[in-house]
Order: sequence, then structure tokens, then C-alpha cells
Amino acid sequence: WRIITLEGIRHRTAGWSIFGGRVGYGLRAGIQQHIMPFYLLARNSDAADDVKLNLKTAEALAGSVGLMTELDFRKWTYYWFMRYQVPFKSEITGANASEINYTLAFDGLVGASYRLFQQAKLGLFWYGQYHQYDFTVDNGEYVFNGSQSLLFSNIDLRLGFEF
Repeated sequence: WRIITLEGIRHRTAGWSIFGGRVGYGLRAGIQQHIMPFYLLARNSDAADDVKLNLKTAEALAGSVGLMTELDFRKWTYYWFMRYQVPFKSEITGANASEINYTLAFDGLVGASYRLFQQAKLGLFWYGQYHQYDFTVDNGEYVFNGSQSLLFSNIDLRLGFEF
């Protein structure tokens, strides 16, 4: 699953604190391109046992918008964001005629970082994407209808430098 994101962030610092930590909040909005695996089960002939699993790709271009927050203490910073995605162009590549109708798409992150020294942080983050959609594929001989749900998740250990 490949994701390319171009987004803007509007970040503010709150005039109040939680447990002595500074609160930051903001809005994230942008565009995301997704290239995801798509498995299509198809018959090669009329024989019942002549079935082949074909790997195609589903591509989606989506607008995304969401909220983010940070809780910053002297050494520790905690992060959270959630974005809702609205796909406005999607297709299954390699299929003659295809249609994808999204029912839900979002992504999010939670994490924490520790300030090693003035400009360096070490952090641990969990990030995930979820996409759910219905599809129709017409290969000229058969029409396939179905739905697919995909979850992409990773855990990152990050070393960051601020300048």
C-alpha cells in the first residue's frame, strides 16, 4: 500500500494547559493518493477448478481533513490526529471496466516523543489507515460485485531534529 500525501497544517497553542503541559491543536487538510492491492478471483475457462487469483491494484485520490492535538511537557510530547478521507477518483487498474464506491475511509496517529536535547527527539508512533468500499468489475465475460475492507498499520521509531 503506497500513500502519497500533500497537506497543510494550521497549528495553534491553547491559552490553557492540562496537568501542566502546553496544549497544541490544529487542522490538517490535504490530498492523498493511495495505491492498494486488489485481489480478483476469476475463472480462466468453464471448468469449475480452473480458477485464478489475479492481483490488481485499486487506486484512489482523496481529499482529507481532520483534527490534531499535542500535549507538550518539558521532556515528553504526546500526539494524536484523525483524518476523514473523501475519495473523488478511484479505479481498479488492469480491469476492463471497474467501479469503486467508498463507504468509509480514514487514517489516524497516536504517539509520544522524548526530548533528548534541545533540538533532538526520539519517538514511538502508531499510524493506521482504514478503507472500505464496494466494487464492480466487468471483464467482458463475467461481472464481479463485492466489497473490500483494508487496514494498513505500522509502528515507527523516529529520531527527529528540529530547526
